[in-house]
Amino acid sequence: LEVVRTFEQAAAVARINAIKQSRQVTLRVLLDDAAQKGGLVHAWLDEDADGAKDNDEDDVGRWIVDSAMTMMPDAGMQFASLSGSERGVIFLPSGAAIANSGGTVVGVGAVVVQDYALNRIRISVQGGSGTVRREMWDHEHSVWSEEIRFWRY
Repeated sequence: LEVVRTFEQAAAVARINAIKQSRQVTLRVLLDDAAQKGGLVHAWLDEDADGAKDNDEDDVGRWIVDSAMTMMPDAGMQFASLSGSERGVIFLPSGAAIANSGGTVVGVGAVVVQDYALNRIRISVQGGSGTVRREMWDHEHSVWSEEIRFWRY
């Protein structure tokens, strides 16, 4: 669950900075639209609102994801497109979030995190409020559940 807490912290810090600084903050979660081992969740003040990290834009924070974990896009709830094929969440100065591929403050964007035993947790961000939710895949019933108790070893 460490990666879930890391993501929750990153989203909270990004949102707070967008509000405090009255500027857009971009939170990059995935480097491209495919599964990746580990990675870096990165937030910055996106001065020109283009979703790309420019040299003159200040970092808000960087959070390392353990390389033993695989992060992948959720096909049904794609995060917002950033620069190129990067995916993430855009926090507006109002505190609202653009979290999905539709590019509006309506909807949900998500990433799925998986470990070596194929335990899967979906971390989603609600557009608008920026609320972070987590759900675990129930292999027995083939559904996502808010109960984080379906561990495989």
